[in-house]
Amino acid sequence: MNKKEKHLERIISLFNQHGYWKIRVDDIARELKISKKTLYIEFENKKDIIRQSILHRIEKITDSSKKAEAESDNAIIAFFKILTEFYNIVDIEQDRENFQALQKYYMELFEFQIDQIYSVIKNVISNNYIRGIEEGLYSQEFDADFIGRYYALSYLTNRLSKYTNLSPKVLKQQKDNTIKLILNGMTTEKGKMAMANYYQINP
Repeated sequence: MNKKEKHLERIISLFNQHGYWKIRVDDIARELKISKKTLYIEFENKKDIIRQSILHRIEKITDSSKKAEAESDNAIIAFFKILTEFYNIVDIEQDRENFQALQKYYMELFEFQIDQIYSVIKNVISNNYIRGIEEGLYSQEFDADFIGRYYALSYLTNRLSKYTNLSPKVLKQQKDNTIKLILNGMTTEKGKMAMANYYQINP
């Protein structure tokens, strides 16, 4: 990890703790123990800092998803590993608050983040679905692109809707139920057995 990537990691942590709207450029420079002048060598302004933070997190999600696929024995295990890695990177509660803050204060960046997250989730889940079909675990009834879009939209809806302003515990339950709903709908009998085996090992 180079110096800029390390800076972005610390900046993302700062945003997650306090929110995009509360953190000033002075706060970021202080956290990184550098001057504002040095900070502006790496970033143009606060909007650029947020934009690059979003891209850095998207790259982490993409890399962790590829690793999960490569290290998993089948598509079902990969599916769970991918989502586990995703939610390790994304703080569910703070992520929702930051979504709302971007929508209120930085509409251009809000739309940029929506596009980036939608694209990465859709592609990752679509690719996993294609693998699952090849392994006989997922039904051929659905189009892979549709499955990817469906899960991406489900995730974004949970972050954006005023009707999902729920506690972290309920949000986790909602996430788990969404996963089960999607998997039950797209798995073959062989896939359901693989899913049952996964839950037996990982209750």
